[in-house]
Formats: sequence, C-alpha cells, structure tokens
Amino acid sequence: MKRDNLLIVLAIILLPAIVIGQDGELWFGQPDGGPLVFRIDSDESVPVWFKCNPDLSAAAAHIPLSSDDRFISERPGGELFEPFVNENPPEGFDKGWDSAYLMEPMPHQDRNGFTSQGALGFSDLVGKSNVPLNCEQQCKIIEFKMCTAGDDSLRGHTYDVFIEGFNPRSKGIRLSDTMGVRTYEIEAHFSQVHFLYPGDINADFKIDNSDLELLDNYLKGEAKFPWPELRGDCNNDGVIDKADITFLSDYLNNNGPPPK
Repeated sequence: MKRDNLLIVLAIILLPAIVIGQDGELWFGQPDGGPLVFRIDSDESVPVWFKCNPDLSAAAAHIPLSSDDRFISERPGGELFEPFVNENPPEGFDKGWDSAYLMEPMPHQDRNGFTSQGALGFSDLVGKSNVPLNCEQQCKIIEFKMCTAGDDSLRGHTYDVFIEGFNPRSKGIRLSDTMGVRTYEIEAHFSQVHFLYPGDINADFKIDNSDLELLDNYLKGEAKFPWPELRGDCNNDGVIDKADITFLSDYLNNNGPPPK
C-alpha cells in the first residue's frame, strides 16, 4: 500500500470526526425565521433553506425534521432540490447525488408524540463527481409535505410545532464529507406555525358582521386588519377580493358554508 493511501486509512480509523465550527445554517420554514401560516385539516409544506460559508463542501447529508403529532397528522413525503437533484449540472459533473431520498417517517426516539422524517444523501459514491452542497446565498434544498390536524381549537393560535429530527441510525442533523471524517457544525432554526382563522378579520376569535364590515373597508382601501392577511381569504382561492365578501356574507346569513 502506498504511503499516502496508508495515511488516509489510518486517519479514518484512528481520528474522530473533525468538527469545523459553525459553518452553516438551516431554516425549517420561513427563510427569515418568521412563522408559517397553515390552515387546519389541510395539505401544507415546510421548505428547508440553507446557507453556508464558502469553504463548506458537503458530500453527505442527513437533514431530519420532527413534527408534533398534536398539530401534524400525517407526513406524506416531500421533494428534494439542487444539488440533491440536478438535471442541468455544470460540465464535468453528474446529475444529482448518487443517492438522495426522503426516508420513511418514524416516531422520534427521544420525544414522545413527535414524528421524524429526514432527507438522506451521499454524493461521489460512483462515476462522475457530483456538485457538493454549498450555498453561499440562502437557497431552498428540501420541502417536507405536511397534513395538518382538523382541530378547530387551533384556529387563530401560534404554536411551536417543529424540532430537530432524529433517526436511530443517522441521528440528527449532519453534514460531512463522504467518509464522515470532516463534519460541519450547523445551526438550525425552526419556524412556529400560526393556524389561520379565515373570516375572523378583526382577530377577536369569532366571525360576525364586524368582520364583514372590516373586510369591505379593507377592499376599499379604507382599513387594515391584523396579520396574517390570508384571514381575509374566506373562500380559500389564494386571493382577497369581492368574492370573499360574498362568501362571508352568505355564511353570516345562513346561505353558505363557513370560511375554510
């Protein structure tokens, strides 16, 4: 065995993983750390954003997220983005990582009532080199899908829903080189979740004619109402317009369903 190769083998066997200080950050939710806005009994998503120092070049990644079962009823999967999946890599690089996927959801080992799911990826296992994970500017790398609980009592409230995930084999968040010798220390941020109360325009935890009046004045440009603005989207079509006034009026006159 050549001397250089022998030194590499000995380093892998004898040395613990080398931690390179705080080299990057992950945001689970809003890129600015603010709260997510979810509807109850709804399909939602949690984007994962990453930013790091220029010298970070991760070739192996485990990025798990745990959710509180009181608020999230199901974890149906999600989507991976660059560099894990990359249909147009730079010249000389292979498409995406050699292995990258979302693991199956499982109970969090140390926190009862939490479900964990992680993205696991390895590059440079075979064939051409893969583009490493390195984002000097904040970029979205994962999106976890969520199904929220259908509990009406959640409406209008904000909760801590997410914590760092855990897998018995891969443990928590980990970014490293392929061999796991060089490990980067990553700071994680978790957005809270505000559960929308659509139709409660003035945020007093009930829906009545005062909400209809405030919504009408808002659309005329004569008034504002409390965050989040989506509380005015009564028919859940993604915009706030006169159709929401009609929807809310029909509900208050017992001619239609409640805001959703």
